[in-house]
Amino acid sequence: MEVYKLMLRYGMCPDNYTLPYVLKACANMKSLDLGGSVHGHGVKLGFVFDNFVGNSLIVMYSAVGEMGAARCAFDEISWRCVVSWTVLISGYAKKGEVHSARLVFDEAPVKDRGIWGAMISGYVQNNCFKEGLRLFRLMQLSGIKPDEASFVSILCACAHLGSLEIGKWIHRYVEKHKMPVTVKLGTALIDMYSKCGCLDLAEKVFDKMPHRMSFAGTL
Repeated sequence: MEVYKLMLRYGMCPDNYTLPYVLKACANMKSLDLGGSVHGHGVKLGFVFDNFVGNSLIVMYSAVGEMGAARCAFDEISWRCVVSWTVLISGYAKKGEVHSARLVFDEAPVKDRGIWGAMISGYVQNNCFKEGLRLFRLMQLSGIKPDEASFVSILCACAHLGSLEIGKWIHRYVEKHKMPVTVKLGTALIDMYSKCGCLDLAEKVFDKMPHRMSFAGTL
């Protein structure tokens, strides 16, 4: 931010590559005042319609909980890519506005794995586990292959609902497609098996994990 302020002080104009980095810093600091000021500079310079700047504005406003402003930034983008839809869905979900997130999801003309994953994760984050599982099934029917993030979300839902069979199916899928069992995925599998009462299976997953020392928890 200090470098950005120096740029302005010396009359140097930021471009559409500089502003996203500055907005990211504002999001990390959760500073609405600074973010709003940078947004104002973007308006004056005509960059708010830019895809990269617009997406960064959505992230910044979402980080400070200003979803109305995030939606306005989204609406101003001249060409919305899948990232635009994904970050807005995630923003609503993190604020607890699951219904608004689903409306945006339904509006998306093209739904890639990231958009599906963001909505599934949003449901699970807000304890809407059954809705998350239903959407996961729709994702499969749509021919979209799930990734690790989606599996972690669904395993969390399975753990809370006691859906052992779905959890086992995910485990078989991971093994069949030779997906690496990272700490995050392994932890989700262990948690699911443990909460479903299958401690022996949880222990087997733990024993196969390559980074067992990184696993924070005990069986």
